[in-house]
Amino acid sequence: MPVTTVAVGVHRFSDAFVNFYVLEGTDGLTVVDTGLPAMWNTLAAGLLSLRLSPADIKAVVLTHAHFDHLGLAHRLHTEHGIPVWVHPGDAYIARHPTATATKSPGWSS
Repeated sequence: MPVTTVAVGVHRFSDAFVNFYVLEGTDGLTVVDTGLPAMWNTLAAGLLSLRLSPADIKAVVLTHAHFDHLGLAHRLHTEHGIPVWVHPGDAYIARHPTATATKSPGWSS
């Protein structure tokens, strides 16, 4: 099952060893991180199992801009108009997730 309730109103969505969270609030849902792009069906099926839908999502919060956190953010924003909140230091890579994919990690041996 792709959804585990970890506390009242806090749900973990999992697929392929990647997790993201959906928080229930009085005004709707907040998705914390968004997994991988291929996890749209995981999100949709999980929300359906909770008797919710993407229309209930009011915000996305990205804790940091790693590829396994950014997956559904762009789609939720462009197709559903959901605001995406991210630290300014991660904003560029959140908008351009492949921009640094071929660069070295920035440390030396």
